Amino acid sequence: MAMAASGEAEIGMTYYIGMYGNDKIDIVGTLPAQVAPPTPLIGFISSKSKNPAAARELLAFLTSPEARATYTKYLLEPAY
Repeated sequence: MAMAASGEAEIGMTYYIGMYGNDKIDIVGTLPAQVAPPTPLIGFISSKSKNPAAARELLAFLTSPEARATYTKYLLEPAY
């Protein structure tokens, strides 16, 4: 992406989050799922967690409709 932004490369590919805040790159679209399948993020709680209830609350929030605006702001697409 840095090379495309500086003009050293004409095209590039990266995750959307890598584009956040870069006004020197034009996003032209996503690659088809056959070429670049979506990469899911997995939330988990360690069996050694000191506060598993708080961890569950955080994961619940991160998968809630209220969190959608933040994901969208940073060019992420919630899977729910």
